[in-house]
Amino acid sequence: MWFSDEYAAISNAFNFVPYYLFLLLSLAILISPIDPTKAAQDFAAYRLTQFDALNAEYGSRSSILSCDIQTLSSRPYARKCVLMKLADASVYSLRKAIENNAGGFVIMLPSGDWDDASLSHWLILESALLEEEFEVPVYFTTNSDELELMYEKLKNISVDIDKNNGQGLLDTVFSTGYRAYIDAPIALPMRKIELVNIEGKFSSGIFDSKKPTIILTAHYDAGGAIPSLAYGANSNGAGVAVLLEVARILSQLMDSKNSSKYNVMFLLTGGGKVNYLGSKRWLEMMYEDISGIALFDTVEQVINLEGLGVNEGDHLFFHVSRLPKEGTLSHRLLTSLELASKLHPLEYSEPSVEVVHKKINLNQYELAWEHERFALYRIPTATISAWSSPISYNLRNSVLDGGPLHSGSQGGPHGFWGPVQPEVVARNAKVITEALARLIFDISAAEPTALESPFIEPSWSTNSSAAALMDLLTLQPRSTQLLSMPSSRSGSKVSSLSTGSGLINTLEQYMRSFLPEVRLTKHQFAKRFTTGKQDSKSFQQQQQETASTTSMPTLSAAGKDPEVVFYSGVAPGKIIVYRLKSSVFDLVVAFFIGSYLYCLHMIFEVGHLCIHLSQLFWLFATSLFVL
Repeated sequence: MWFSDEYAAISNAFNFVPYYLFLLLSLAILISPIDPTKAAQDFAAYRLTQFDALNAEYGSRSSILSCDIQTLSSRPYARKCVLMKLADASVYSLRKAIENNAGGFVIMLPSGDWDDASLSHWLILESALLEEEFEVPVYFTTNSDELELMYEKLKNISVDIDKNNGQGLLDTVFSTGYRAYIDAPIALPMRKIELVNIEGKFSSGIFDSKKPTIILTAHYDAGGAIPSLAYGANSNGAGVAVLLEVARILSQLMDSKNSSKYNVMFLLTGGGKVNYLGSKRWLEMMYEDISGIALFDTVEQVINLEGLGVNEGDHLFFHVSRLPKEGTLSHRLLTSLELASKLHPLEYSEPSVEVVHKKINLNQYELAWEHERFALYRIPTATISAWSSPISYNLRNSVLDGGPLHSGSQGGPHGFWGPVQPEVVARNAKVITEALARLIFDISAAEPTALESPFIEPSWSTNSSAAALMDLLTLQPRSTQLLSMPSSRSGSKVSSLSTGSGLINTLEQYMRSFLPEVRLTKHQFAKRFTTGKQDSKSFQQQQQETASTTSMPTLSAAGKDPEVVFYSGVAPGKIIVYRLKSSVFDLVVAFFIGSYLYCLHMIFEVGHLCIHLSQLFWLFATSLFVL
């Protein structure tokens, strides 16, 4: 009887085992030194661009990433995400990893601290990435202390696992790994990309249709291999800022009391990084309209602005495809620029304006400057820039031209301007405004003494005003994909503020604050959407059939429409990284848990038999003792 009571007490104790386990696990979690909040971390993720061009596919063809992370030095890569530094990244290393079934790439880029070696390496890599196709997702992220620590841990794990001893086996079992996950939308062709141009002019009372016209243009979009990092501070945010400053100052001078010899129009164009397609669409639209044809009959000069945020010394360059002849407006403009440059010099410099003559190669598809797009229509045009050549500024089509990569993740002391200097922007704005004002109002001819003193006061364009515009223009990336404005209507002219991106609408409203007549025009990126080789061949055949009815620019290679298809899914995102143990560790833990449960099962199943045997043994021993 006594042993039966003891057996019941033992059974009751076993019934409370689950409650004891829950209590112990809770205490273990509370006193654990591991911070559960560090089990998952997130970092900014920027996807490599994706587009089709000329029957070929380029960029990263996938956007969804969900796989374990390892470094480039680890082997094998099967279904793993390779985390690598910029110094280790190359087209060759990416190709080799893909051949070994890598599941994706995350490339760590420096943030605001680029040495010469890293800069040169990135510029070469960025150009190469735009010419390659990758079947797996390729993402970029800016370096941080947490990411650097993760990289070092993964690198040490790979070194420890490679050891051919028992310690290496233990490291394989108990090592902590990481898994990357990006919840990105599926990349789809962007079928309704619309290029937006903003044109403004003075009121109809001042804008005389019989007067000759001067047009100032600048494209506002930016380029680079990573669309979500394309801020384009100097190319062409600075050019847009100068145009807006010139328009603001001239609006204060142009009134009914001041008679001007010329009309002045301002044009902000999209698609500048796609062979200046926005300018092409605007020219085509104007040639199809009676009022547009009448306007072109009065145009005597088109001035394009680009790269005016950083000067090579104190030099400005006057790029033309045809040398200006003496007596023409282009020649007088050049003379006024030379004078204005001397009247508004930068400190400790010798200002100058140099003419750079470059003929247009009609057999070459890519145009070097935006003024060449207008020159194809036989319009007198020029580009004013601080660059001596189209390739002198190596960040012209790079994501390092401003943005978080150049200025740091939180921006530099003045935002995401990159190398742009606001004092240079303000000075160039005063130089161009001075030159235009002397032409428009014929100041030099009326007052010869004005050659010795500036007409534009230094306070009319300051560092603060230029800095405010640069802050606006570098507030968000300005790649063509991110600035596209799809519309359900097919009309090409829209003036509604309710459509389009916030930046474009802000630019429109800013121009309206000093230009009474501003309109926003929308144009289809592609006149006919094409995907695949068959559609592309059909599109080429259609262009050839209609070539006989088109103008001269369309017949040349430079005048053809770009056969480019952009893809969605390039907006900034987040990569979530989870800490986890290796799969071998899970197997080992599963084995021990199974063994533990099996032992408990055996104890509960055969425990009563053991107790009965003990009772029999006790009775037998007691009977022997009695006898």
